[in-house]
Amino acid sequence: MPKVSVILTSFNHAAYIKAAIESVLAQTFSDFELIIGDDHSSDDSWEIINAIQDPRIRSFRCEHNTGNVINVALRDGWISGEYVAVHHSDDLWEPEKLTLQVAFLDQHPDMAAVFTRVRLIDEHNKISDEIASEEGSTLRAYQGIFDQENRTRTAWLKRFFYQGNCLCHPSVMLRRSVYEHLGHYNTYYRQLPDFDYWVRLCMTYKIHVLQERLVRYRVLSNNKNTSAQTLENGRRVNCEMTRVLLHYCKIKDLHEIFPESQIYTEQSDVVPSYVLARIALSTKNRILQHYGLQLLNSVLIDSVLIEKTRLLHPSSLADIGSIMGSISLFDDNEELLLQQGRLLNELRSSVILRDALITELRSSVTSNDALITELRSSVTSNDALITELRTRINSNQDMLFSFQKEITIKAALILELNDEINNYKETVLDYKKQLAESNSRCFELEKQNDIYCDKISRIQKSMSWKVTAPLRAVRRFFE
Repeated sequence: MPKVSVILTSFNHAAYIKAAIESVLAQTFSDFELIIGDDHSSDDSWEIINAIQDPRIRSFRCEHNTGNVINVALRDGWISGEYVAVHHSDDLWEPEKLTLQVAFLDQHPDMAAVFTRVRLIDEHNKISDEIASEEGSTLRAYQGIFDQENRTRTAWLKRFFYQGNCLCHPSVMLRRSVYEHLGHYNTYYRQLPDFDYWVRLCMTYKIHVLQERLVRYRVLSNNKNTSAQTLENGRRVNCEMTRVLLHYCKIKDLHEIFPESQIYTEQSDVVPSYVLARIALSTKNRILQHYGLQLLNSVLIDSVLIEKTRLLHPSSLADIGSIMGSISLFDDNEELLLQQGRLLNELRSSVILRDALITELRSSVTSNDALITELRSSVTSNDALITELRTRINSNQDMLFSFQKEITIKAALILELNDEINNYKETVLDYKKQLAESNSRCFELEKQNDIYCDKISRIQKSMSWKVTAPLRAVRRFFE
């Protein structure tokens, strides 16, 4: 059984599905299975999925579009890992994502899920920092939404209540036991199934957001994202939001999440729907006001609840009429409100970009100061080195002058030796001449000797020499 089951949801992202799969296969953490569920795509997504061969991949294709592949995978038993990581077919993961998330959940058994921050990218893989500031950039509406600091469980619920979703779905890793306890996503929600799950999750469990940007979340042009801010999507969000917030009626201790609720009662026992209605109606948010009116109406038509409300909240119940008369949900133009919402989001994104730029500039100034200090230290070191080098150069120059003197002396000596050699050469030539003359005289003497020897030999062979031999003997006797 693998440690992690990665469920990758696929629907009509043929241009991006291969890169999304490869970003999972390239993870530094290896003990995982990749389950790819294609939600009956009409493009080439399924063919691309099948063309990638890896033993860690298992895939299935829905016979019709279900709207939630994760539910299908959970229902049909595809998921077996201890942890479950969600991925989408148009997004990318950084290589160390699973490693860091698994390590966190292993070390924090009290945490049910761990999210990450993200980098926004466009259809051409350009990162948000490069293009978010461009005029008309779709990414501006998403800038900073997922840059969340960590909070307590109740603080997350309060944030969700007042400001909506701020957690990135393809960044999450949950314990499989959480799915087993909380059940599946609500498929009746088209815009907010993940947000609905985060609310249900935080009603029971703690969560954490890693501050590293480990997901590249793709924002498509022309409002092609499911969460794009279109008029149609805005209407659905309004309707679904009022339904999601009904989970808050199940919370027993509202004071812990909403300390401001204490102004509506001095008792610990409250009517949750009434207190939530008053909190929602006290805001300027039209969705919350609509939600508050729904809750208030549910109290007013329930005889048991209205009686309990009279007992627990007598002072605040009396001004319901004036509250309802001060709220207008239907007088403003819906398109205008949506445009204002977009403008507000853009302004928030601009503020976030400005703050990020200021932080970056401050960091840059700090870095530059450190660099200047380092350069000054380097200059001081270089000055000392230059002084040392100058000393060495002067010493080397003295040595050079000494060497030059020695070379001059040795050059003179060489000239003197050359003269002696030349003299020796002349002497040798003279000796050679004398030797040649001696050789010539020796040759002549040898010739004369040969002549004399020949003459002696003829004399000794002559008859006269032989006849006079006795006389020479008598002579030698008397000598």
